[in-house]
Amino acid sequence: MSEPWLLAWSAPDEHREERLRRRLYDLLAEQARPSAREDLEDLLEQHRDPAHPVRGAVVVGGTATSGDDLAALRTAPVSGAGRERLPRPVALMLDGHGAQHIRMGAQLYGQEPVFTAWMDRVFDALDIEGV
Repeated sequence: MSEPWLLAWSAPDEHREERLRRRLYDLLAEQARPSAREDLEDLLEQHRDPAHPVRGAVVVGGTATSGDDLAALRTAPVSGAGRERLPRPVALMLDGHGAQHIRMGAQLYGQEPVFTAWMDRVFDALDIEGV
């Protein structure tokens, strides 16, 4: 792996996260094998569940040697381990390609029931008034 690559995973508990990390470690150690990258991607895809409270991530590849990648994976911090699950903060992210303008949704609000209902939920969550 020559390009930097983010390995991100999740598990339902610490024990399963440790088992998953060992499997990731083994696959990363086999990176010379032609299908190792695909196997690693498949394994990560299966273990990205937002409902799982135990999560880890590490960047591998780039200028690091495979030994550095393995060490980074072994020591990567894990969030959610040994703690009760707390609500995560919410970020409202909107695409920004320059076509937005102030009050661009105002004509839909009050006219389209589904749009109005969802915007009301957003306004309630943010504790603001919509018009």
